[in-house]
Amino acid sequence: MTLSEDRVGMDPITFCDASMNLTYLGVKVSPWLGVNISEVGSHLEQVLRRVGELRLKPFQKLTLINKFLIPHFVHQLVISIPSRALLRKLDTSIRAWVKEYLHLPASTSNGILYATNRDGGLGVPVLEDLVGRVALRAGVKYLLSEDPAIRAMATHSVLQGKLEKLADSLGVKWPCSLTDLKRVRKQQKSNILRAWAAQKVQGATVDIFKGDSVGNSFLRQPSLLKPTRFKTALQFRTDTAATRASLRRAKIVKPGEDTCRKCGETQETLGHVLNKCRSMHERIIKRHDDIVKILSSESLRQDQLTTEEAMLGLTGENLKPDLIVLSQEAVFVVDVTVCYEHKGFVGMARQNKIARYTELQRQLKSRFNVTHGEVIPVVIGSRGAMPAETIKGLKKIRLASKGLLKTLSLSALRGSLELYHSFMDR
Repeated sequence: MTLSEDRVGMDPITFCDASMNLTYLGVKVSPWLGVNISEVGSHLEQVLRRVGELRLKPFQKLTLINKFLIPHFVHQLVISIPSRALLRKLDTSIRAWVKEYLHLPASTSNGILYATNRDGGLGVPVLEDLVGRVALRAGVKYLLSEDPAIRAMATHSVLQGKLEKLADSLGVKWPCSLTDLKRVRKQQKSNILRAWAAQKVQGATVDIFKGDSVGNSFLRQPSLLKPTRFKTALQFRTDTAATRASLRRAKIVKPGEDTCRKCGETQETLGHVLNKCRSMHERIIKRHDDIVKILSSESLRQDQLTTEEAMLGLTGENLKPDLIVLSQEAVFVVDVTVCYEHKGFVGMARQNKIARYTELQRQLKSRFNVTHGEVIPVVIGSRGAMPAETIKGLKKIRLASKGLLKTLSLSALRGSLELYHSFMDR
């Protein structure tokens, strides 16, 4: 490249011939051919490889990708509006490298990568969707601009043709509105969850964790877990942890050889390991008791009466709920259970607690001479789920602050993670 003798102040004016490119705002531009993104694929692959070589924790690499690298490439891609085939190719590279960073099997559902944190995913942007929305949003703003030159640019045949094609691929008609684009974004998020939930095994808990900001808190703040535990927690969500049932699905273990390696009583599924295996009984009890201690300590701090006094039920059995809370002319029987998140299990655990303690609650109501009484089942998922009914119940006894709910969820999840690793390491 040569410099002309012309200058603006002390700065020389740079020019190039038809075979050269100028770099402007991070984008290569040819005076004759326009924006040049022919090298974007190889550039992205190179950057992703370099990220993999950095001495960072896996979730730090994920943060680097989500917050910095993808926005950098989106800038180039929006300006050029490339083909959807290219965007899909770039998405494939990003997926492969993110799974590599997090030590996830290649077969791990893409849903956990693309779903938002609140819905149980890692929030990795889908370039195919994101670039389209951002480009159309810019087009809408051009059309609404007060500058006639900008408006004229938006209606230019070449740009308008690209925007029309892009809008059609997203299911809207050009020109569209910002409201249309918000609807598209909502639909794209819904499509991701629907496709993930349709997977028989890896998508079995999607509906349970959808919208669970408490149970999904570790996805928004990965530092809440140790790096190795964070990886395992992701495997929990997709049921790809190395149980024999999971290995059989991957054809690593032969059919009939997936019996629990510890108790030998039934198939070694994740649910069995986390909630049923006799060899893990002490750790299962400890996980439960840790949650009870947290609730008891917080209840005592608020000067609410707590006790674990045993009483006779209708059948003559001793009933000993985890907590009895007396507050504002009401008595509450509070009992904790850590339940494996599977369709129907959470609701069933809740109903079992209510049936078990309803008569005891009536006795306590009479004993303490209060006008109101209720059984509060504290059902928490062994993988951290915090059901809406559990939060509703805890609010009645003033034990539902955001910090406390997150602590309860993480206590259950951490207990399950330690239990699982103990099971595998023995």
